[in-house]
Amino acid sequence: MKKKFLFMMFVSQVFFLSCKKEENQRYVNKKEKKWIEYSLQFPDTVEINKSYTGIIRYESILDTITTDFDDKKNNRYTIFYLTIVNNPLKDNSEKLKKIALKFGADNNRIIPFEDIKFDKVGIYYIDGIIHDFAVIELNKKNESGEDLVRLIENEERVSHKVIVVNRK
Repeated sequence: MKKKFLFMMFVSQVFFLSCKKEENQRYVNKKEKKWIEYSLQFPDTVEINKSYTGIIRYESILDTITTDFDDKKNNRYTIFYLTIVNNPLKDNSEKLKKIALKFGADNNRIIPFEDIKFDKVGIYYIDGIIHDFAVIELNKKNESGEDLVRLIENEERVSHKVIVVNRK
């Protein structure tokens, strides 16, 4: 009887400890949701002096406000700022925006970009920023009689390695 009792105690301890460990494990592996989730579709290897197109497929938290880019009440815009560099810029988004090519989204899921060429062989990066923003009319006026609006902006950094080769 004593052996049976000790065995049951041992089994219960193992059960409780394993449950607690699993709970902590789930907490550690929990992934934080980004404001903009994306996938960049562009070749990893390209030929020198040949023109390429690409697509960014994305989902944004701003889809909860509007998915219609023609909505008159909630104006929404998404811009992809694209640069081609040897090494991605270090979190200097203002500098990147000044030197970047700009591509606008067709809708709330796709940003096409085209005519991307590389003039030298080597390793490059498509380094950019997805800038998603909405301007919401509040249907109120301030003390001066001007319409009040709310601006919501989200940005996500994009980086994609590209190897440029010379094929003949």
